[in-house]
Amino acid sequence: MDEPHIHKVYDGRGLRTVFCDGEQIHRCIYADTLRGTVKFYGRDPVMNAECDGYLIHEKCGKVVVHFVPKTIKELNHERG
Repeated sequence: MDEPHIHKVYDGRGLRTVFCDGEQIHRCIYADTLRGTVKFYGRDPVMNAECDGYLIHEKCGKVVVHFVPKTIKELNHERG
């Protein structure tokens, strides 16, 4: 992992909870703890002007990312 401060939805590092200035960010798709930026979808998804995706919001501040611990079921599945 070249950039451990960057978190994306499908980067393979598991579930995380993202906070920006102490506020939990739901539907987060990108978080950079070094630069202090998060990108996320709004509560009600809105198409962008080109109608090829959804509008993405960006917020800046102190970004903290907490990894969500794996469940017992997931741990047992990994062991085989």
